[in-house]
Amino acid sequence: MPIHLLWGDDEAARNRAAEALIAELVDPAWATINLSRLDGSEPEQAARALEEARTPPLGAGARVVVLQRSPFCNQCPAELADQLEGALELIPPSCHLLLINPAKPDGRLRTTKALQKLVKAGEAEERSFPLPAAWDGAGQLELVQRTARELGLQLAPGAAEALGEAVGSDTARLASELDKLRLLGSPVSLEAVQALVGGRSTTALAVGDALLAGEPAEAIALADALLEAGEPALRIVASLSSQIRGWLWVA
Repeated sequence: MPIHLLWGDDEAARNRAAEALIAELVDPAWATINLSRLDGSEPEQAARALEEARTPPLGAGARVVVLQRSPFCNQCPAELADQLEGALELIPPSCHLLLINPAKPDGRLRTTKALQKLVKAGEAEERSFPLPAAWDGAGQLELVQRTARELGLQLAPGAAEALGEAVGSDTARLASELDKLRLLGSPVSLEAVQALVGGRSTTALAVGDALLAGEPAEAIALADALLEAGEPALRIVASLSSQIRGWLWVA
């Protein structure tokens, strides 16, 4: 499959999948020639990615062209769309084009339809990496378990739940914590998680719950933790407004 469409807001998982493909396809001895990393936010580099994907590799292994922030499935200019459609049939089997973007492909675009047609025909691959919502406990647990599997780690009973509570949907930190826990061997125990993974994740929903429980000091502490973690203040206010509106509807 010479075309790989990777999308979703889980940046860490997207990058792991891309690096795994690169390690599988590219011969390290020829990586400087057969591996290209380009930025699709610049139209010139997006067009260059299509040109390089049509060039057979030199030496051993395959050629891989990685296009981060790919524009082809989201707000794609007509000129780039024409170039993509013209290039799809010209990419040789020994070349692989990785189209990576955080946003979900826009199914209304003709470029998206063309790529999904190739996916259905088995000539392209589409993989999604969405982050679970802040209130989706089951989704966060699945995220922890999936990340552990990708890193080759087994988790003892209770360890996944403890990691989910401590890290939440911060996949970059999750991978870092799992790498640290790997040093203690596998399977990772609950005691190891409690001893080595400090702090706990929080969300604007937790701030609202603290306010509802009549604990303003706890709510302020949680809000401070969110701000220190880089959460935009406007997003916190918007989440609290939505949460309070829901309470009023229920009441």
